[in-house]
Amino acid sequence: MFLRSSKTKSATTPVKRRSSFVMVLSAALFSFLILLSFSNTAKADRIILRNLKILNGVTVTAFDEDGVKIAGQGIVTWDEIERGTVAADKQAGFDRLKLELGTPLYRIRQRLTVGDYSGLVEEAEKLLPRYRSRSSQSAYMVVQALMWGRLADNRREEAVEAYLLCFDQLRNNKSYYEKLPGPRKLNYDATSGFTSEIVPVFFDKEAAKKILPKIRTTAQSMKAPIPQAALIYYVTIALAAEDVAAADNLLANVKDTPAITGQWKTLCEAQKHVLAKEYELAEIILAGQVYSMHQFNRPAAHYWLGTARILGSDPNKVERGALDLLIIPATQGDKSSELSAAALHRAMQAYQRLKQPGNLASVRKELLSKFSGTFHATQLKKQLSNSNDL
Repeated sequence: MFLRSSKTKSATTPVKRRSSFVMVLSAALFSFLILLSFSNTAKADRIILRNLKILNGVTVTAFDEDGVKIAGQGIVTWDEIERGTVAADKQAGFDRLKLELGTPLYRIRQRLTVGDYSGLVEEAEKLLPRYRSRSSQSAYMVVQALMWGRLADNRREEAVEAYLLCFDQLRNNKSYYEKLPGPRKLNYDATSGFTSEIVPVFFDKEAAKKILPKIRTTAQSMKAPIPQAALIYYVTIALAAEDVAAADNLLANVKDTPAITGQWKTLCEAQKHVLAKEYELAEIILAGQVYSMHQFNRPAAHYWLGTARILGSDPNKVERGALDLLIIPATQGDKSSELSAAALHRAMQAYQRLKQPGNLASVRKELLSKFSGTFHATQLKKQLSNSNDL
């Protein structure tokens, strides 16, 4: 009996040992899984936004100048990010882009939101080399800020470069337009490529000379087909720079249709005659066509027709030319403030030639009061200041 009992105990002991081993192994595996879970949580990325929202436990898949790509959430732009923690081997690159781009982009966003357009130029120009060849919401915000900033600073010729970059961005993705911060939106025609914010009539010869090569390079880099408006902006800036050869080279490429672009062949030919002091020829070209011009082109037609008449040899046409010019501020006003101011400035020349001091004073007052921040008003203020100093 003793021997039989002893054999039974010997048979059951290994079973108990295997059971204990399995329990220990299961406990160790469970502990490992818990540690692994905590480890994965610890390695998850964390982004804190400027609005104090925290994106915790997210996965940053990539980042570049356009923003931070988060799995399942799309792109978060640098101006939205306060700080973040990403994989150790990517942290330095993340911090560098955040430092270089976050604050400048945020400043641009804030100024667009409140309408501080003159304050946009400094930051936008610094960022332009980083974004001019990119296509993204941030890239569009930079070039749009640059366009409006340059316009606010009376740098219309340079604003054309920025506008062409804006137009190309919007051809790639029209949603950029709607997502731009602030209430202002670009007024442009997607078909022709014109913007009513820059009528293709320019006045600053030195500024035109300086920007002309950049306008050409920008137009050449645009997505095909290059819009006809880009050619016309280049031609009219070339004429403002008095580079008729450069203007003629591209003017031949402007198509006759649609009318909004084709009519600029006529307008540019008239401008060339004005530059050559062939005022009667310019008048002959425009006199019979001004009222049949496309509504976008008509203010430019009135400007060059009026200019030809007030500078021509027939004194009887000078007053008529002044009236051609005064149509522009009467119909366009602030919609084309620079062209309205230029027209008033030309009208002053007419009334000076006609020796009508009352009309001269009235037009001068309108220029200085209603269009005080324009190129021509600024030039007039300098002239008046210099004459007072004498």
